[in-house]
Amino acid sequence: MIASTEKKKRALKLRIKGQSYNEINSTLGIPKSTLSGGLKTWYLLKKREHV
Repeated sequence: MIASTEKKKRALKLRIKGQSYNEINSTLGIPKSTLSGGLKTWYLLKKREHV
């Protein structure tokens, strides 16, 4: 799990801008497996907040 809330936000913003998991991993040092599961969940939660 990503420890830093700030890192979560940055990762989500980068993903929304179209960066791949590899690019985000290189930028933030977050494992791809964490990104794969985490970003999907965070994105859905963010989307739900706006409804």
